[in-house]
Amino acid sequence: MTNSSNYSIKFRKIRKYLAVTQSEFAEKLGIQQANLSAIELGKRNPTLDMIDSLINKFNISPDYIHLDQGQMFREQETIKEENLEELIERKVKEILAREREAN
Repeated sequence: MTNSSNYSIKFRKIRKYLAVTQSEFAEKLGIQQANLSAIELGKRNPTLDMIDSLINKFNISPDYIHLDQGQMFREQETIKEENLEELIERKVKEILAREREAN
């Protein structure tokens, strides 16, 4: 795991990137603004729950947080709404074809 000063830098960097105040960021993480301030100043270590919340609520890469590697955000597969029906239809056909082959 990374040391507390790296966590403080990362929490602040992510908050600044998202362009939110400490109060807004703390609220989204479910912590008090004073706790976030202490984390960003390196006076307090974030708990594992805080780190987990940061990763999950903001789609942050665990490698970025813990290992100082990779992109800040995890990649997400995006599906355009107009392609969703086509994707579903294709997947259903694939499943039915596999079932026919199995029988």
